[in-house]
Amino acid sequence: MTAAEPKHLKKEGTKPKNLIQALKTIQQVEGHVSPESARAIAQQLRVPYSEVFSVATFYHLFSTEPLGKYRIYVCTGITCYIKGNMENLKYLKSVLGIKDGHHTSSDGLFTVKEVSCLSCCSHAPVVTVHMPDGTKRIVGRANPEVLQKMISELRHLARKKGWVK
Repeated sequence: MTAAEPKHLKKEGTKPKNLIQALKTIQQVEGHVSPESARAIAQQLRVPYSEVFSVATFYHLFSTEPLGKYRIYVCTGITCYIKGNMENLKYLKSVLGIKDGHHTSSDGLFTVKEVSCLSCCSHAPVVTVHMPDGTKRIVGRANPEVLQKMISELRHLARKKGWVK
Protein backbone atom coordinates (compact mmCIF):
# COMPACT_ATOMS: atom_id res chain seq x y z
CA MET A 1 0.00 0.00 0.00
CA THR A 2 1.13 3.52 -0.58
CA ALA A 3 -0.27 6.31 1.61
CA ALA A 4 -2.80 4.07 3.35
CA GLU A 5 -0.89 1.65 5.51
CA PRO A 6 -2.84 -1.24 7.02
CA LYS A 7 -3.12 0.75 10.26
CA HIS A 8 -5.77 2.86 8.51
CA LEU A 9 -7.80 -0.30 8.09
CA LYS A 10 -7.46 -1.62 11.64
CA LYS A 11 -10.72 -0.06 12.78
CA GLU A 12 -12.49 -1.85 9.92
CA GLY A 13 -11.81 -5.22 11.56
CA THR A 14 -11.66 -8.50 9.69
CA LYS A 15 -15.31 -9.10 8.86
CA PRO A 16 -16.27 -9.17 5.15
CA LYS A 17 -19.32 -6.99 5.93
CA ASN A 18 -16.87 -4.09 6.42
CA LEU A 19 -15.78 -4.08 2.76
CA ILE A 20 -17.51 -0.84 1.76
CA GLN A 21 -16.26 0.98 4.85
CA ALA A 22 -12.71 -0.25 4.17
CA LEU A 23 -12.97 1.02 0.57
CA LYS A 24 -14.26 4.39 1.86
CA THR A 25 -11.31 4.63 4.24
CA ILE A 26 -8.78 3.92 1.49
CA GLN A 27 -10.50 6.31 -0.92
CA GLN A 28 -10.32 9.09 1.71
CA VAL A 29 -6.67 8.44 2.58
CA GLU A 30 -5.24 7.72 -0.90
CA GLY A 31 -7.74 9.52 -3.10
CA HIS A 32 -8.44 6.30 -5.00
CA VAL A 33 -8.41 2.53 -4.51
CA SER A 34 -5.10 1.29 -5.88
CA PRO A 35 -4.51 -2.40 -6.70
CA GLU A 36 -2.18 -2.63 -3.69
CA SER A 37 -4.85 -1.24 -1.38
CA ALA A 38 -7.48 -3.58 -2.81
CA ARG A 39 -5.15 -6.54 -2.13
CA ALA A 40 -4.58 -5.36 1.45
CA ILE A 41 -8.34 -5.06 1.99
CA ALA A 42 -8.87 -8.54 0.53
CA GLN A 43 -6.26 -10.01 2.86
CA GLN A 44 -7.54 -8.24 5.95
CA LEU A 45 -11.20 -9.06 5.34
CA ARG A 46 -10.42 -12.54 4.01
CA VAL A 47 -12.36 -12.05 0.79
CA PRO A 48 -11.22 -12.62 -2.79
CA TYR A 49 -9.43 -9.74 -4.49
CA SER A 50 -11.99 -10.03 -7.31
CA GLU A 51 -14.77 -9.22 -4.85
CA VAL A 52 -12.99 -6.09 -3.61
CA PHE A 53 -12.31 -5.00 -7.19
CA SER A 54 -15.93 -5.69 -8.23
CA VAL A 55 -17.33 -3.54 -5.43
CA ALA A 56 -14.76 -0.77 -6.02
CA THR A 57 -15.69 -0.58 -9.71
CA PHE A 58 -19.45 -0.98 -9.24
CA TYR A 59 -20.03 2.17 -7.16
CA HIS A 60 -19.29 5.43 -8.98
CA LEU A 61 -17.98 7.16 -5.86
CA PHE A 62 -15.00 4.80 -5.74
CA SER A 63 -12.20 5.16 -8.25
CA THR A 64 -9.39 2.82 -9.18
CA GLU A 65 -7.35 5.67 -10.64
CA PRO A 66 -6.40 9.01 -9.09
CA LEU A 67 -9.25 11.51 -9.28
CA GLY A 68 -9.07 15.04 -10.60
CA LYS A 69 -9.66 18.06 -8.41
CA TYR A 70 -13.04 18.49 -10.10
CA ARG A 71 -15.12 15.34 -10.47
CA ILE A 72 -17.76 15.63 -13.16
CA TYR A 73 -20.60 13.10 -13.20
CA VAL A 74 -22.72 12.86 -16.35
CA CYS A 75 -26.16 11.34 -15.88
CA THR A 76 -26.99 8.60 -18.38
CA GLY A 77 -30.43 7.80 -16.99
CA ILE A 78 -33.18 7.48 -19.58
CA THR A 79 -34.37 11.11 -19.45
CA CYS A 80 -30.85 12.58 -19.65
CA TYR A 81 -29.92 10.03 -22.33
CA ILE A 82 -32.90 11.00 -24.48
CA LYS A 83 -32.14 14.70 -23.98
CA GLY A 84 -28.56 14.31 -25.27
CA ASN A 85 -26.24 13.70 -22.34
CA MET A 86 -24.20 11.10 -24.22
CA GLU A 87 -23.20 13.90 -26.61
CA ASN A 88 -22.30 16.04 -23.59
CA LEU A 89 -20.17 13.18 -22.24
CA LYS A 90 -18.34 12.88 -25.56
CA TYR A 91 -17.88 16.66 -25.66
CA LEU A 92 -16.42 16.79 -22.15
CA LYS A 93 -13.99 13.95 -22.81
CA SER A 94 -12.94 15.52 -26.10
CA VAL A 95 -12.44 19.07 -24.82
CA LEU A 96 -10.60 17.81 -21.71
CA GLY A 97 -8.44 15.41 -23.72
CA ILE A 98 -9.52 12.32 -21.80
CA LYS A 99 -8.56 9.20 -23.70
CA ASP A 100 -10.74 6.12 -24.14
CA GLY A 101 -10.55 3.82 -21.14
CA HIS A 102 -9.58 6.69 -18.84
CA HIS A 103 -11.56 9.15 -16.76
CA THR A 104 -9.05 11.80 -15.68
CA SER A 105 -7.48 14.60 -17.72
CA SER A 106 -3.70 14.59 -18.15
CA ASP A 107 -3.36 17.77 -16.05
CA GLY A 108 -5.13 16.02 -13.15
CA LEU A 109 -7.80 18.69 -12.87
CA PHE A 110 -10.86 16.86 -14.19
CA THR A 111 -12.36 13.41 -13.81
CA VAL A 112 -15.41 12.64 -15.95
CA LYS A 113 -17.60 9.62 -15.22
CA GLU A 114 -21.02 8.34 -16.22
CA VAL A 115 -23.62 7.70 -13.53
CA SER A 116 -26.95 5.88 -13.82
CA CYS A 117 -29.18 8.64 -12.48
CA LEU A 118 -28.78 11.87 -10.55
CA SER A 119 -32.50 12.21 -9.72
CA CYS A 120 -32.80 15.61 -11.39
CA CYS A 121 -34.91 14.53 -14.37
CA SER A 122 -36.85 17.80 -14.57
CA HIS A 123 -33.55 19.57 -15.35
CA ALA A 124 -32.30 17.03 -17.92
CA PRO A 125 -29.75 16.67 -19.25
CA VAL A 126 -27.86 16.98 -15.95
CA VAL A 127 -24.19 17.05 -15.02
CA THR A 128 -22.88 17.45 -11.48
CA VAL A 129 -19.48 18.74 -10.41
CA HIS A 130 -18.02 17.64 -7.09
CA MET A 131 -15.74 20.45 -5.98
CA PRO A 132 -12.50 20.01 -3.99
CA ASP A 133 -14.13 21.60 -0.92
CA GLY A 134 -16.84 18.92 -0.87
CA THR A 135 -19.60 21.03 -2.36
CA LYS A 136 -21.52 20.02 -5.48
CA ARG A 137 -22.71 22.04 -8.43
CA ILE A 138 -25.67 20.83 -10.44
CA VAL A 139 -25.66 21.87 -14.08
CA GLY A 140 -29.14 21.47 -15.54
CA ARG A 141 -30.09 21.62 -19.21
CA ALA A 142 -26.45 21.00 -19.99
CA ASN A 143 -25.14 21.55 -23.50
CA PRO A 144 -21.66 22.13 -24.97
CA GLU A 145 -21.92 25.92 -24.59
CA VAL A 146 -22.88 25.68 -20.90
CA LEU A 147 -20.23 23.01 -20.28
CA GLN A 148 -17.50 25.08 -21.97
CA LYS A 149 -18.36 28.03 -19.72
CA MET A 150 -18.25 25.74 -16.65
CA ILE A 151 -14.85 24.32 -17.65
CA SER A 152 -13.47 27.82 -18.21
CA GLU A 153 -14.67 28.90 -14.76
CA LEU A 154 -13.15 25.82 -13.11
CA ARG A 155 -9.82 26.30 -14.91
CA HIS A 156 -9.81 29.93 -13.75
CA LEU A 157 -10.38 28.80 -10.14
CA ALA A 158 -7.59 26.24 -10.52
CA ARG A 159 -5.17 28.92 -11.73
CA LYS A 160 -6.10 31.17 -8.79
CA LYS A 161 -5.34 28.30 -6.40
CA GLY A 162 -2.04 27.58 -8.16
CA TRP A 163 -3.03 24.08 -9.31
CA VAL A 164 -2.14 24.89 -12.94
CA LYS A 165 -0.41 27.68 -14.82
